Amino acid sequence: MCHNKELFTTLLCLPKPIAATLPNGRKEFVTHSSTMRVTKDLILHGVLYVPSFRYNLLSVSRLSNPDGSYVIFTPKHYIM
Repeated sequence: MCHNKELFTTLLCLPKPIAATLPNGRKEFVTHSSTMRVTKDLILHGVLYVPSFRYNLLSVSRLSNPDGSYVIFTPKHYIM
């Protein structure tokens, strides 16, 4: 979930709006989704564009796959 349009590589209109629940409990209807390059090697697909939300959120469970991959966070780094 991202509020900054400039971070998207492309921005596509969804065929049907998606209801997303924000951490504050409010529901927003999302009309756009896209691909986002986080780092040189990390590209995220299906990122929701929510301009009314002030933060960018990343789902760790979406980063880890059922094939056994995992994510480790330290105070200064993350390891995938």
